Amino acid sequence: WAMMQKFLIFFIRYIIFKVTNISELKSRSNKNIFEKHSNFGSLFVNIYQKYKTLVTEYTNLNIYNPSIIKINILMRIKIILLILGIITIFFIISQLYFMSSQKNIEKYSFKVLETYDEIEIRQYEASLVTSVQLSSNDYKKSSSKGFSILAGYIFGGNDKNEKIAMTSPVAMTLKDSTTMMFLVPKKYSKENLPTPNDASIEFKKMPAKKVAAISFGGWADDAKINLYKRKLIAALDSKGIGYTNSFSFLGYNAPVEVFNRKNEIIVELE
Repeated sequence: WAMMQKFLIFFIRYIIFKVTNISELKSRSNKNIFEKHSNFGSLFVNIYQKYKTLVTEYTNLNIYNPSIIKINILMRIKIILLILGIITIFFIISQLYFMSSQKNIEKYSFKVLETYDEIEIRQYEASLVTSVQLSSNDYKKSSSKGFSILAGYIFGGNDKNEKIAMTSPVAMTLKDSTTMMFLVPKKYSKENLPTPNDASIEFKKMPAKKVAAISFGGWADDAKINLYKRKLIAALDSKGIGYTNSFSFLGYNAPVEVFNRKNEIIVELE
């Protein structure tokens, strides 16, 4: 990510060079817009200040002069194009970063036993998870609150201020109340995990289990989750496969990821 950030800053400077009149900018500023910036914030503030100064000076010259009005309009167009260019570049690079990082994220280990049309029968290994119990079963509310609590723990909210690697997918039980779970990386055991600062976080050992799974794309919501839960039930009923009432939602992507989104509904089999 650090290398991508440096590349993005370099690319932004290149766009500024192409889109703006450099002689105009330099003649009206004691600071060079191409000075080194340690982060995006200082770079964007510097760009904004340069443009604000130029627009103010042009406007003060003569707001009724047609040539000045034309310059103002052109400058505003350039500002818009510059901003859109920066946003587009940042969006593309961030999506490439997320797609690349997904390949290196540790995931639940399972073996596909059988496949029937839309569903898979899987055997999951035993695992250790961090979990938090939530009173709501509303997907939007519980996913936001649960993720915030568990992410706070793995990002250093523990007695050792230790950062723990993110894993995938995030699991949520589909019951009257929701339990959200993060898989614990295999290098940890229940005994050597840092103690959470938040007392609502628990560690649970999940036994090996056989499940049926159905996948869907896009962003999840309650309507989609219920739809694919019904599809999973219908598929299992049609095959005469017995199942329990232990359904879960699995989310594989961060909310800001746009491409290749993957979600699943799973249910433990009898």
